[in-house]
Amino acid sequence: MTASPDDNWRGLSLCVFCGGSEAAPAAHVSSARSLGRILGERGIRLIFGGGEIGLMGAVARGCMETGGITYGVIPEFITHLERPCEGLSRLEVVQTMHERTARMHALADAFIALPGGIGTLEEVLEFSTYRSLGVHDKHIILVNLDDFWRPLFRVFEAMAALGYFREPWEPLFTVINSETEVVATLENLKLLR
Repeated sequence: MTASPDDNWRGLSLCVFCGGSEAAPAAHVSSARSLGRILGERGIRLIFGGGEIGLMGAVARGCMETGGITYGVIPEFITHLERPCEGLSRLEVVQTMHERTARMHALADAFIALPGGIGTLEEVLEFSTYRSLGVHDKHIILVNLDDFWRPLFRVFEAMAALGYFREPWEPLFTVINSETEVVATLENLKLLR
């Protein structure tokens, strides 16, 4: 792997989990692109899954449009199914999904989840599990576009009612309703000054 300008990055790095489907609603794609532009304008490095399509590609393109730093992490086998996003500051190719999530965790200071499919859900659940167990204390921000995350909250409420949560689940996440709330949220969480 060749060195890139971001090898010694010292600024804020946010990992964005989101869908890689071409069938994503246009409003969600627009919000993802807007989020990418916000990150780029604020000098926040984007860590993401490296794919070109859906919300994943939109957030990367938005960040690149504003001159932002983009760091994609993609498993090699996925590159045969979907094309990696072109023009990234850096694209790291790993062998497995486990390596991908481990790298994204290592690179990121916090996580943001937009709507997505089962892969996005898996990432949100994995990182919230680690947070609940004290493996990390990195913030997880859920962007609840069109009340997308409400069904997940209902599942958590049912689990809590049956005693499957040792502590309240709500503190695991910071929930916002729009990507436009991200900067204020990062400031409130003392991640951005």
